[in-house]
Amino acid sequence: MHSKVAIKLAGAIYESGHWANRNHDASTPLLAQYTKMAPSMIARMHRGRFAESSNVALTQPVIDVAATYGFIPQPFPAAELYYRP
Repeated sequence: MHSKVAIKLAGAIYESGHWANRNHDASTPLLAQYTKMAPSMIARMHRGRFAESSNVALTQPVIDVAATYGFIPQPFPAAELYYRP
């Protein structure tokens, strides 16, 4: 498989979230470029935080509810979503 690539991708996603959570001013021009919104509007917006970690125990209830309401065919162990070397 491509476990090294997956690990690098996951690391890059978390690292970029970590950076974005701490650098709102520096990320404003990037958001403006890709959303075509005015930087002044972006600077005034409340922004959600990006996840910097994940937790199997917090993921399982989401999977269970998705299965209960038919968004996925059946529940499965959340640990299957996490890579463990």
